[in-house]
Amino acid sequence: MNYREVDENLTLDAGVVKLTTKNTYDPAKLAALREITDPRDLEGVYTAPYEETVKRSEKWNMTKGRSLSRLGLEHASIIEGAQIPGRPTITIVESKED
Repeated sequence: MNYREVDENLTLDAGVVKLTTKNTYDPAKLAALREITDPRDLEGVYTAPYEETVKRSEKWNMTKGRSLSRLGLEHASIIEGAQIPGRPTITIVESKED
């Protein structure tokens, strides 16, 4: 069987096997960002804990929050250290035969 490895994809004669992971972040480690970041930079990134009929925990929108890395090495270090690797998923795309 012939194959070659390209990034996280494995190309076989029968198709392409792709390995993807989705990382999450540890809110306890991200808490350090609140102390070193201007509140205006956290708008849309961080939601403080609040209580409705039940207590809601804090939330971090890391789709936007990863951009805080541009504010300095300390920010980038905290964000990198807070990553929790996700479970990998495998996707198989069969090649179309001519």
